[in-house]
Amino acid sequence: ECAYWFAEYAHEMAERFGDRIKNWVTINEPFCSAWLGHLYGVMAPGIKDLQIAINASHHLLLGHGLATEALREVSSELKVGITLNFTPAITLGHSDEDSLAVKLADGFDNRWFADPVFKGAYPADIVTAFGKEVPILPGDLELISTPLDFLGLNYYFRQTVAYDPSVEPLPYRQVRAPNVERTGMDWEVNAETFTELLLRINNDYSPKEFFITENGSAWDDQVVDGRVDDPNRVSYLERHLDAMFKAKEQGVPISGYFAWSLIDNFEWAYGYAKRFGLIYVDYHTQKRIPKSSAYYYRERIKS
Repeated sequence: ECAYWFAEYAHEMAERFGDRIKNWVTINEPFCSAWLGHLYGVMAPGIKDLQIAINASHHLLLGHGLATEALREVSSELKVGITLNFTPAITLGHSDEDSLAVKLADGFDNRWFADPVFKGAYPADIVTAFGKEVPILPGDLELISTPLDFLGLNYYFRQTVAYDPSVEPLPYRQVRAPNVERTGMDWEVNAETFTELLLRINNDYSPKEFFITENGSAWDDQVVDGRVDDPNRVSYLERHLDAMFKAKEQGVPISGYFAWSLIDNFEWAYGYAKRFGLIYVDYHTQKRIPKSSAYYYRERIKS
């Protein structure tokens, strides 16, 4: 029922704000809500159950499809999309098993959500690997795969994986690649992968339009003499913006980019421990200090 309640909510939002807001994202990062919240239990509601996680993933996507329909009922002029976070995978191994690990990681993180939205079906290899039922009712996949006006794409990092038969529900694990720059989240920094990802998603799914709805990095920011210098974030932004424009030059229809994030904020399960902002926030006083990255970004978007 919650998928249908969500559609009612979307309809109400469009009626109230549709005269001012033209671009609508239905769901942001269903991966996090479904897998991190219902399989690994590291985000709310803290459940660790594969079947429940599969159910949650399907009903999130169903809610997206129903909300898309509801938004368009209010006005045909609204542009509707979904935001998916994509995490490409590589392996350092050379075995068939390690190649399988890359395919499974891609299926679990990326294709499980993108395939039903753009192709109207869940990836068969992951359905088989799960060995669980996906609670699909007649008409669900048609709703989920309703054509969209744009794809919101979130990208932060690349993962390195290896085959490991002891891991459930899929036999692979993340490993630490040597000599790789890492953010304060311990995430790999690899801007070239961003270009490759955009080209691949454009080729595989052909969205009408892309918006980069999140891209950014967390670092151990410190206030020194009233300033916050964050050269690592400046470098991350510069490289990833360059990577995005490289993909755009090769035909990917990118219409916008949003840095994550404007200010340091409550980062879900991490609380206030991780700072992603272009603007530093003193959480005790609420004083805000633009970081070096804010000034860099200001000049970059001016150009």
